[in-house]
Amino acid sequence: MARSSTTSPPNNHSVDAAVLQYQNQRLLQQIDKQKHDLQALEAKIKELKDKQGSYDEMLITVNQIWNQFILNVWLGFLPFHGLNCVHQDDMFNSIMFCGGDVSLCLLQRDSIEANGNDEIAKYVEEALTLRHTSTRELLKLLEHTIYSHREKTESMVHTLDGKISSEDAIIQLPKIDDMMEREVKNLREAIDILHVKQKEYADVIRTYLSSQSTDQSEISRITGELDDSMTELEESRGKLVNLKMQKEVASGMHNLTSGAVNGTL
Repeated sequence: MARSSTTSPPNNHSVDAAVLQYQNQRLLQQIDKQKHDLQALEAKIKELKDKQGSYDEMLITVNQIWNQFILNVWLGFLPFHGLNCVHQDDMFNSIMFCGGDVSLCLLQRDSIEANGNDEIAKYVEEALTLRHTSTRELLKLLEHTIYSHREKTESMVHTLDGKISSEDAIIQLPKIDDMMEREVKNLREAIDILHVKQKEYADVIRTYLSSQSTDQSEISRITGELDDSMTELEESRGKLVNLKMQKEVASGMHNLTSGAVNGTL
């Protein structure tokens, strides 16, 4: 009877050790799965970064085309503009600065990677605001130039009143007005197209930022679960070591007790 009572604790410890080993295996499987999920997310982030590089190149190209468009428009309307040279240069530099260098700097990959998602979104919004501002400034400039040109044309017609007949002047003035209206219409259509393209690129940027934020949240969640699992694993290992030590102590005591009983017999 005494011998059976001394063998009971080691059996209980063996059962506890087996349960802990099973729990450890489960934790290791969970950790392995989380590692695979983390690797998959890292691969997805790399893919998104590659896409970001492509988007950046596209934005740089669009920015260059935009600046060239502004330059062409400016050079085309400069002879008809009513401002003096100093004001012309100031306005041109202001438009080019708002529409070009700042937005390009803010949207460059190297300038935003070191910042968090909030900083990236802030920079992108600032760049888009600057682009809208430059577009409005360009439109105002074109309207001012067109109206100035129209006034000069009308003044020219009035000046020539004495050299040509009234009938000819009446015929020429509507033609000039029609020409200017067509130019205004064409320029407005071109600016509308630029607005549409700008909105498309802005939507692409916002979609990318949203997906990046989702991926970062998922990585944080999986990393937290992985840390929790590692903590549980360490606790289970500690319990397993304690149980093994208790088992060894209990086994030693059992051997001593058995030896003492056999000796007395």
